[in-house]
Amino acid sequence: MGWLEALHALLFAIDSSNGVIAGSSTGAVGGTLRASNGMHTTTYATRNVSLLIRDHIAVNRSFVVHGPATKSDTKLPLVLGFHGQSGTGWQQQSEHAFNAYAARDGWIVAYLDGMGDGDQGTGWNCGTAGDYQRPAVVTISRAFDRENDEKSSPSCLVGDNSTCIVGTQNVGCYESCAARGLCGRCNWNTCHDDGRFVEAVIDELDAEFGVDRSRLFAFGGSNGGMAVHHLVAARLPGLFLGAAPVFGLPLMGYAAGGPGMPLLRSPNASRTSILQLHDRSDSVIPWKGGVDGDGWIYETGTVALATWAAVKGCAATSTPQNTTLSGGADRAACFAFEGCDAGVLRYCLYDGTHGVWPPQPAADALIWAFFKALAP
Repeated sequence: MGWLEALHALLFAIDSSNGVIAGSSTGAVGGTLRASNGMHTTTYATRNVSLLIRDHIAVNRSFVVHGPATKSDTKLPLVLGFHGQSGTGWQQQSEHAFNAYAARDGWIVAYLDGMGDGDQGTGWNCGTAGDYQRPAVVTISRAFDRENDEKSSPSCLVGDNSTCIVGTQNVGCYESCAARGLCGRCNWNTCHDDGRFVEAVIDELDAEFGVDRSRLFAFGGSNGGMAVHHLVAARLPGLFLGAAPVFGLPLMGYAAGGPGMPLLRSPNASRTSILQLHDRSDSVIPWKGGVDGDGWIYETGTVALATWAAVKGCAATSTPQNTTLSGGADRAACFAFEGCDAGVLRYCLYDGTHGVWPPQPAADALIWAFFKALAP
């Protein structure tokens, strides 16, 4: 039995009589967990969901949700997960303990699927190849009912060729970028509007379960971590109460959200608390920034977090912090920027290479505890 299965067995009794639920559209199946909270027992289930949303074209998007079988009488916190390049939401949910934590605490967790309309695999629009940006004040409406007119549509950024060196490997123009004339030598991800997708997911889950929009959270690894940075800094500043990017950093010039530095202009961005986890020996997205092995140019982790420290009114330098992740074989060390005017700003470094999480389930437990402390 692996650590994830052992954790599930410890927290819950698996309901073998009702262990499969048909997902919408795709017909995927998921397990059912029963969580006991006081005198009430709630059944949680995992399934796939498909949405048709209005992007620059109508497009089908999908995600995996783990939530209660019936709508709650109260609004529930929601955690959104963003997988790494070429991953899937289903794969991501199977690798983490968040389903168990959500059922235990009465939350909802959804794992979104990136777009795979190019030869670099499924992934996320991180704003560098061509992105939509809305005004700094966040408003949420049902994305698939929104009128597609010039007044309601956000402006589009052109492709950015300053984020890679000449001869960079693993580049490619996705169909969504080509359709809008946004191909460039630094293209590597989709140009579909992931911000609109996020809005649609929240609206859909709110209608089904009842979502507390003041308690929204996001986490993601690698390209998913980059997507989290982009969403909280540029695309949807202030929407999430907490965010946990893991071995993911902004590309050069995007520490403050990219052109126009939307992170610095948004009146809402400081609301989001950040917990960054990153491996020390990462050569794909280096913590110390600079050019990686393929030719992509990254901001340093120090610059990315210092930008957030300025936005949140925190101390300019960080201090060591003892956490449940600290120490161990990977020599994890955690730090906090103290005295923030809004929320908290923390990070942990550990020995490892790209794609390697800190020891589990300690890493998942730390992220979940970070989210819960923000929304008790």
